[in-house]
Amino acid sequence: MNKTQYSNVRELLPQGAVLIPVASGTKKPLHKGWPDTSFEDTQQTEYQEELDRSNVAVLVGAPSQGLIDVDCDDDEFARAFAAANPELVVRTLQTRGSRGRHYWFKLEGEYPPGVHNIQDSADQHVGEFRAGQCSMISGMHPSGLQYEVLNAAQVAEIKFSDIVWPDNYEYPWIEGVEDEIVRQVGEAFEAGAKGGVAINQRFFVELFASVRDVVLAEDAGGFFLYDEGSGVWKPTSKGRVSEAVAQVCLAWADQQDDAIRDRLKRAFTRRLLGDLVDQLGWKVADAAFFVPQPHEEVGYAFVHGGDSMYFLLPGEGEDFPMSVAFGQEYRSRHRYAYRYDAESKCPGFDRMLVAAFGEEQAPFARKVLAYLLLSGNPGSHIVVIKGPAGSSKSTIVEL
Repeated sequence: MNKTQYSNVRELLPQGAVLIPVASGTKKPLHKGWPDTSFEDTQQTEYQEELDRSNVAVLVGAPSQGLIDVDCDDDEFARAFAAANPELVVRTLQTRGSRGRHYWFKLEGEYPPGVHNIQDSADQHVGEFRAGQCSMISGMHPSGLQYEVLNAAQVAEIKFSDIVWPDNYEYPWIEGVEDEIVRQVGEAFEAGAKGGVAINQRFFVELFASVRDVVLAEDAGGFFLYDEGSGVWKPTSKGRVSEAVAQVCLAWADQQDDAIRDRLKRAFTRRLLGDLVDQLGWKVADAAFFVPQPHEEVGYAFVHGGDSMYFLLPGEGEDFPMSVAFGQEYRSRHRYAYRYDAESKCPGFDRMLVAAFGEEQAPFARKVLAYLLLSGNPGSHIVVIKGPAGSSKSTIVEL
């Protein structure tokens, strides 16, 4: 017996999915009351026969028990979504109309109801998150092409939070940094009737802290700004911090309407910037910031090298040492200029250690000196090097 269109679609979707008949070659439902269609309505023989003769759509969202459609109208966005969710997309249903892709999921728990447009960084439409209204799944696309199944896997049952949304796109349900700041502390400024502007200082303190990694560690000497290029927290004067705050504030002002832009820029006086730095200090003060903190996997044992962070894991082989990218979370203030090279040798240094400590103690001396490279080594001890004049004591300390 040949399978009908209804039975083919029914096999693709989880139990409870509400199917809607749509005029062939269009996206227009055939019945006026389609939003109120229930799963029970779709079980009538006449209704299913109509689905065999028409295009078929799914009433997504709550009526279909959480069945939703990530509708990628743009091929590039479809690829970006797949790259961000490689394990999810291979185990769920995928379909296509004329371009892009539909990724179908059944969501457990809360998710944004309705239809939400997704845009790229140029504000161009690239797709939709569809948890309301209808999504097409079978029949003829308005372009004349047939809807096709690209991956006939069962619809994956996941949580909305399991989905990773690709960077560089705008999603209405994801609150932007500025929106969150406004919600917490109010609007950035208030324009006066006579041309002045009242700056909300808390807004710009929060804005700066959201775009720059900064800390005030008084015990360590004052302000520190994190440098992504080197991975180092660099000591920074209040004047330099003020300059950095000014750059962020003026860049923000440049993005505002022509009618207010210049007035905003003039409002960021030296005095106001000084006040912002003072408030920033109160916000980011952390006396214990540079107190050594154990890494969750390898404890304290890491070296900040010239090209990466080297964690000294127990043992040897390919995992010794483990190399990871720089990160502000390591709270490092000191970087060695050298890269780790497992093949490199330093016979001159070895001879110096033997001359200074003797053959028996040279390996121990090498180990002690290696420990001095570690950031926040909690097992460090005071080392006293004793010997006659000219035995390389000072040279070893300097190295």
